[in-house]
Amino acid sequence: MPWNTELSVRVTLGKVMLCNKQYSYPLTITGYRSRYLLTCDGLTSTRSDFAFTVFERAFKDFGLPAAIRTENGVPFASGNALFGLSRLAVWWLRLGINIQRIKRGRIRFGRLKVNLSNVFAGQLVGIREVEEQVWLVSFLDFDLGFFDTEKGRV
Repeated sequence: MPWNTELSVRVTLGKVMLCNKQYSYPLTITGYRSRYLLTCDGLTSTRSDFAFTVFERAFKDFGLPAAIRTENGVPFASGNALFGLSRLAVWWLRLGINIQRIKRGRIRFGRLKVNLSNVFAGQLVGIREVEEQVWLVSFLDFDLGFFDTEKGRV
């Protein structure tokens, strides 16, 4: 089933521990609007070399999408590169595919980054110091939890 090249696809890369205590990194490509699963491959690494193979096969089977929406991690983005471009992202751009990046649901507190959940991406989340270096995290009228700057997590 070819995807409509006017629409974008969503790409995610997870991390799952298998029964043998090894990790697998499921790379999924879905239609952004239809949510139709185009491919799901278990990779042994987040290295872009493995992802290239999956995308080459998907492009051959389904054609090129107009845009790819990705997370901000490896292999889709590089925190150390200009504009966060990875080798994979540069390849997509050369193919004429637009790149769309999702926003991360986290709090930035100085240099500290505290991950909450992607559901809070783009939302206003409140923080209030309740003890020395202990902060209450709230959304609307709901207290979500506490984080301290030492542990860096909620």
